[in-house]
Amino acid sequence: MANMRISDYARLQLAFLQRDWQYETTYRGMMILQLLGIVGTLIIFFSIGKLVDPDAASLGEYGGQYFPFALIGLVVSDYFNTGLRSFSNRLRLAQTTGTLEAMFTTAASPRLVLIFSGTWDFIVSTARIGIGVALSLLFLDVQFDADIVAATVLAILSLMTFVALGLFAAALILIIKRGDAVAALGNIFATVFAGALFPISVLPDWLRWVAYVLPLHYSLDGLRRALLVGDGLSELSANVVIVGVSALVLLPASIIGLGSAVDFVRRDGSVGMH
Repeated sequence: MANMRISDYARLQLAFLQRDWQYETTYRGMMILQLLGIVGTLIIFFSIGKLVDPDAASLGEYGGQYFPFALIGLVVSDYFNTGLRSFSNRLRLAQTTGTLEAMFTTAASPRLVLIFSGTWDFIVSTARIGIGVALSLLFLDVQFDADIVAATVLAILSLMTFVALGLFAAALILIIKRGDAVAALGNIFATVFAGALFPISVLPDWLRWVAYVLPLHYSLDGLRRALLVGDGLSELSANVVIVGVSALVLLPASIIGLGSAVDFVRRDGSVGMH
């Protein structure tokens, strides 16, 4: 790895993207189903928004409209779930097809191989999100009053945190060979406790504390305030600090943890086991 140049990294990443592109384009029907799924999801939450009182106190700090609130929750949840599942899914696929050992014998670091193998899923997620937001702006009367700088800072830090959680999940799969429960649990925390689809203020008081210990809550809250009511970095300083510290702590720790997991299965001789 020490002898690899930037061009080598670029070629490695391109090779993974070409592989995944060829795989995805053989299932064009799946792309159509995904598009229909996006449209269906938007219509569902747009319709729910019509039933929600725009004067509801729980939505006041986010502009008062439920659908834009839910749209941002769906966007962040999409990236969150992609981060949580991407690397582990690619790892499981390599385990079940018997290609994991071959991947780990390349000149590149196994950690780098796993990270690059998950890039395609983030590209697909970005495309899916872009389509959903564009449709919402064009046909569902969504309007943003955004502070782009604050939203960009929070988005980058949030994405770093999501990638870190995904690498932790991949490390767990390497060791225990099962990781579906981690992704399922993460989805529950995102949907129920972090406030992806409803304000945490509607949770019972005895459950609300869970949101305050989840970095995802501060990502959702900060991005909504930055995009829907135009709060800037000064108003969102607490969110930026919490999400930033989470990213700066979790990302290096996840990379180290993944490396340790790779070393463990190599010593144990269980790289190809599933």
